[in-house]
Amino acid sequence: MRSDIYKSFLFLAVSLTLLTSVPAFSRIYNYQDIALGERSSGMGQVSMALAGDVGNAFFNPAVLSWSKGSQMCASLSAYERIDSRTGKFVSVFESALDNVKRGGFDSIPSMIGGHLQEGDWVWGGGVFVPTSFSTAGTQDNGDKFFSYEGNSQDVWLNAFGSFKYNERTRFGVSFFYASKELREKFTTAVRSGGNIDARFEERYWSVNGMSVILGGVHILSDHLTLGWSLRPRVWQWGGTGQRSLIETGNDTGVGSDFVPKFFPLAARISTGIAYRFSDDFLMAFDLHFYPGYSGNLSPDSEDEFKIDASPIANFGIGAEYFYSKGLGFRLGFNSNLSASRKLPPGMSAVVDKIHMGTGTAAIVLRTENGDLSIGGWASGGQGWTRRFDPENTTKTPRSLYLYGAVIGSTYKF
Repeated sequence: MRSDIYKSFLFLAVSLTLLTSVPAFSRIYNYQDIALGERSSGMGQVSMALAGDVGNAFFNPAVLSWSKGSQMCASLSAYERIDSRTGKFVSVFESALDNVKRGGFDSIPSMIGGHLQEGDWVWGGGVFVPTSFSTAGTQDNGDKFFSYEGNSQDVWLNAFGSFKYNERTRFGVSFFYASKELREKFTTAVRSGGNIDARFEERYWSVNGMSVILGGVHILSDHLTLGWSLRPRVWQWGGTGQRSLIETGNDTGVGSDFVPKFFPLAARISTGIAYRFSDDFLMAFDLHFYPGYSGNLSPDSEDEFKIDASPIANFGIGAEYFYSKGLGFRLGFNSNLSASRKLPPGMSAVVDKIHMGTGTAAIVLRTENGDLSIGGWASGGQGWTRRFDPENTTKTPRSLYLYGAVIGSTYKF
């Protein structure tokens, strides 16, 4: 009877997460914004050498061959964001002239998935949304009014297979259909002598393509496991882009339509280790390297669509401890450095240069039917941006802080 209650509770938790999501903040040059998966979200995004859930397919599908039986999983989160453009760096406890704050729930899941075990193979798939956010901000100093709106979203549809090569070595491959889009709107109004001169600009692009992740994992000893994976650049299939500009006194405006020239995401080379000190305690460390790339999405080489990313490395470290068979704790930290070589031209919420770091923690309730984790995360960093005023192109400090709560669940059947 008690087992049936646990099973029903876990199934309900998963079902609820299938209907909700993780609103995530992401920038073009920051690659480690959001953790995907019930286990990794509490352990600093470590996924390379730890079996968890379908969230592993986004980093190393090979570890999923360790899964016993079949499984479905999902997660949800709520967050608050403090985004400041000011003449000085500010902390999460301070206020600034150009504050932008948005938080809440989104209607698209961050990760829904499942897998089936069949002999030495594990097959499965899922829907990943590593980016889904909207932001808005205004500034009115009497003579001038500025406003900004931005929306960005990524959707990755996945199918994977993971194979047990022998007792110590596993291999896996993930195939993804990937789509990415960004829309930004800028408004500037200047008041003078009862007249208002206004300027409206909108930038939009959307691209889609195919991605693959190859991974492996090897048990080095009874305590130590090594994992690795490779994700090349996304192969673009198509897309669309647009820029429009309307100013007072110009009834026709300026506009251009184009097909983006590439998918703006760096390749990734990853490795990681997991060390189990005992049956109750383990630690893991991941390292990701992103080669640099550059180009202009617009065939006309407009500055607003130029992307110039430098090579960077990010890491994650996490720990898991079970106080008892049914109660555990997870703790972690991961870096989220910006790959921007220099401050991009123009004010934007997604192409600024900001180095960030994220701390994570979770409580885990475990039964024979799966895990339910409840935790939180806090992310913050400082860097450089442009002011809202398009005439002010000086380098300006920017502070960005996010904090939120996370609930994730896996259900085995």
